[in-house]
Amino acid sequence: MDLSKLIKAGKLEPVLKGGVGEVVMLVGWRRKERSRKQKSWTLKLPRPWQAPRAILCETEGQRLIFTERKRQILGKNFNEAHDATHVGRELASAAWCYREVAKQLAEGKGLAAASVAVVKRWPWGMEWWKPSEDIVRNRVKAGALYWAEADRLLRAGETGEEFGAMLGAVDGQADLIDTHLKAKPDEGGAS
Repeated sequence: MDLSKLIKAGKLEPVLKGGVGEVVMLVGWRRKERSRKQKSWTLKLPRPWQAPRAILCETEGQRLIFTERKRQILGKNFNEAHDATHVGRELASAAWCYREVAKQLAEGKGLAAASVAVVKRWPWGMEWWKPSEDIVRNRVKAGALYWAEADRLLRAGETGEEFGAMLGAVDGQADLIDTHLKAKPDEGGAS
């Protein structure tokens, strides 16, 4: 069974765990329509970070972004509770900064010039600002931060336009990564 096709077709709905005042996590998926034999089924995922986007990792760009998001959660402890504290769009702002640096590097600017142009919008202390000379690496960070914001919005029950825009931004960064890697195949291991 191809889960990504079922999700895209709207035949699955998310299974959320948590209540009022708690961090809500996506723990699986279940069919929207119910059969006579089986009221519902849930795909149990080992970690909340594997949903919803991990199921849809079909390209190298998506895989790189997924790997970075996993590293942020497991390696840096930037988990659901941590992300829930960023209610002022800080995650999206940080993602924009990395995206913009990647864009300016692709246009031929140096890292210092690219950083100066965006650092005013950086939402945190400068010790957290770590752009790279590598265009793909900056896009990977941007995609993972957009994903973190999408997850935060989902847990907050804000699944409207802004949530869709964040998921679209993740896909946009993945597409740009794939395009860059096709143009320069020797740069494939940017994680």
